[in-house]
Amino acid sequence: MINTDPPEPDGDTLAEGVYLLKFEGPGRKVQMTDGSEAILVKRLSPSVGVGGALRSQVNDNTRFIVTINELGPLPPEVANEQTALGVDDLVFHLGRPERLPVDGMVNSWANVYSAGAARTLAARYKIEPHRREHPGHKYEVRWAPAKSRYAVGEAVELRMELQNTRAEPPRFTFGGQQRGPRNNQFRFL
Repeated sequence: MINTDPPEPDGDTLAEGVYLLKFEGPGRKVQMTDGSEAILVKRLSPSVGVGGALRSQVNDNTRFIVTINELGPLPPEVANEQTALGVDDLVFHLGRPERLPVDGMVNSWANVYSAGAARTLAARYKIEPHRREHPGHKYEVRWAPAKSRYAVGEAVELRMELQNTRAEPPRFTFGGQQRGPRNNQFRFL
């Protein structure tokens, strides 16, 4: 059974480590890096692990996913609980490990919701962030139906409205040029 005594504040700073995370009840109230409020119930381990990778998820390089290796050791019952990682007074909601190995050391990941938090993690773990190389691709797209009502079975015709929010004109290529391993995201006719 996990001891749920709340973590003692260390002055105004949060001790680094992995914490049991709840969203209600007793414990230390904190603001998560996504802006939400949560409660740290107990520090499960002082370990912050070692950094694996920090990869950008959006073109303007403001949202990342960090993978962290060798967190713990953590108690086996934590596999069914939510956890958080405290690093430099930032609190990251960790993804759940599938299962805990015998030694309790786990690899996990967290969403990073700002470039500043990404810089903090990059410095703490001494890892180079993998940024997207096309931060200028900024288009706002909206799909609009050709009419307001359709009969059952009738083909629905949509119109794509694209607003270019940058200075250069948009350029379309066959396949949409998704910047990943595939080239089949869109087909422009």
